[in-house]
Amino acid sequence: MVDSSSAITQLQASAIDIYADGLAAADFPNITKAGLNYAESSGLQYSIMYNPATFTDKNVLNPFADKKIREATNYLYDRNYINQEVYSGADLAKFFAITTQFPAYANNAAVAAGLEAQYAYNPIKPNPSLPPR
Repeated sequence: MVDSSSAITQLQASAIDIYADGLAAADFPNITKAGLNYAESSGLQYSIMYNPATFTDKNVLNPFADKKIREATNYLYDRNYINQEVYSGADLAKFFAITTQFPAYANNAAVAAGLEAQYAYNPIKPNPSLPPR
């Protein structure tokens, strides 16, 4: 059994012909630098989820029960930065529950592109409900 930490080296040395287990996204630059053939697969995803519950105790506030707060937080996530820093550029930004590599996304590509542009990273997005500065 080949350990993932030595898979790239062993492939380069022709000690193994294939490594069929997954490697971390951080390994992607080393894979491409080594000139190795690779295949992408979907299946694992990370997401940020909120608990929108409201409480019967009126003294307890859950800010994520407010749809506008949940929506506003989307502007604070720099998905490209996360991709570059955490996944070494080997990930895809995720805005929706549907996966970008699947047909449901392709069937709704125009709507998805519009929403991705609307909710793109913008930490200073003007809020029309606030007074002007």
